[in-house]
Amino acid sequence: MSNFDLNQTLNNTIGALYIGTVIAAVLYGFTTLQTYWYYHWYARRDTRVHQFAVSAILTLDTLHLILICHGAYHYMVTGFGNFIGLLGLVWSLKLQVTINVLIIFLVHSLYTYRVWLLGGYHKNGLMAYIVCAVLMAGFAIGVVLAYEVYSVGTFADHEKMGWVIIASLATSTAIDFVIAGAMCYYLKKSKSPHLNSKISTLMQFVLGSGFLTSATSMAALIAYVVMPDTLIFIGIESFLTKRKLVILLIVISADIPFSIY
Repeated sequence: MSNFDLNQTLNNTIGALYIGTVIAAVLYGFTTLQTYWYYHWYARRDTRVHQFAVSAILTLDTLHLILICHGAYHYMVTGFGNFIGLLGLVWSLKLQVTINVLIIFLVHSLYTYRVWLLGGYHKNGLMAYIVCAVLMAGFAIGVVLAYEVYSVGTFADHEKMGWVIIASLATSTAIDFVIAGAMCYYLKKSKSPHLNSKISTLMQFVLGSGFLTSATSMAALIAYVVMPDTLIFIGIESFLTKRKLVILLIVISADIPFSIY
């Protein structure tokens, strides 16, 4: 934050972090409830690995919320009135980036798993291989981002890793589009007389949710490129993973027989 204007600093940095934390907390309530519904009604359809992955994601999501709440508390309460201290990057916000990368990777992996099963069912795995390649590329960039974040001490140092921030947000946007496109492609081929209505509904939801998550990633990307001296992009990023998890749990809880996968 090179321009230390009081209004800009509080409204566009701490204010953005506060709003992002509130939205993240609200979405966490939805993910917790949806996870309960998943295990109570739908988990028996899936493998134990799949069930464990959902549990692991919720655990990481809980830790992620704790970390961003700690970060918000650090700047708004512990560091209240210490304007110079606002420039420092607290450890919890550094660690939440790593947790963020893991959550997004696991969420995308579960989508990729379903794309892979659909590809095998139709004996056409090309789209599945493409999704896997994009997924691994995104994870690699995420690992680099997590490493770079630990190497900086203040928000002003973000310029040193601007390229990887842009790359990670752009890749996340691309992965959402690729996964949504692949799932709709295979679901369309899965249509049958007694499942047409349900699959069409699921396809519409997958396309819509893919657009929403991509739009959120794109919003964070635009915020960083246009306003790099603010924390608006971090405020958006703080609830991005929870939006992805909410949509994932809706998709995997859809009343579609697992045999089509």
